[in-house]
Formats: sequence, C-alpha cells, structure tokens
Amino acid sequence: MTREQVVAEARQWVGVPWLHQGRSHAGVDCVGLVVLVAASFGLVADDRTDYARNPNSAALLAHLRRQLVRVAPTANHIGVVGIFRQSNRACHVGIISWRDNALHLVHAAAARKRVEEAPLAQLGYSLIEAGAFPGLQD
Repeated sequence: MTREQVVAEARQWVGVPWLHQGRSHAGVDCVGLVVLVAASFGLVADDRTDYARNPNSAALLAHLRRQLVRVAPTANHIGVVGIFRQSNRACHVGIISWRDNALHLVHAAAARKRVEEAPLAQLGYSLIEAGAFPGLQD
C-alpha cells in the first residue's frame, strides 16, 4: 500500500457519523477509523473497544506503538497515523493528508459528529508522534 492509497481509503469515510467505539459506516470514532482503514489493506489490528470516551493516554500510546511502525519526526507524515494530544495527554488519532498546499487530518471528530478532513493547523491538537501501517511504501 502507498501513502496515497491510505489517504484515499481514509477519505472514503468522510461524512460517516461519529460514534464512540464505532466500527462501521453507521458510525466510527477516531480509533475505529484507523482500524478500518488498516483492515481495508488486509492488516489485522488488535482492536479493542473497552476504552472510555476520554482514553487513558498511556494505554492508548502503548497500544498504538505495538501496532504501528514509528516514523521519525522529520519524516514525510502523509498517509501515516498521527497521534495527538490536547492539554498534556494523548487523546486522538487520524490519518495525515495533504490538500490545498497544507497538511490535513482525516479523523472522526467528536465535536463535529462526523469524519472530516480538516486543516491540521486549525484543529488545536499537537502531534506527539506518528506511526505507519506495516508495509507502507513511498
């Protein structure tokens, strides 16, 4: 799979309703979006839905680190999973994309109640780290 294919698959989910612990086109949350994009490429995730709406930051990071290939901070992040924090805790994930000459994030936005592709600079999240799906090609 290429970066462009990952972004294209994530964009197929734009407009789907946000649903805590959702895992279908009827509704999806940020982790569910990443899990379902991975599944579209035949990747099997250790998917868990036993998390609170405000996830445990350490548990979220540990879980994602076990399943993704860490990407250097200076690397090309398009098509990879961004792990973000608000305040001082990891709390959100999405697929980083490029559109209109700027980095965007395809993510399930609880505040907007849907999956959207929004300019990353306007979201108020800080990127903690990024991880690629195993097998991602440039």
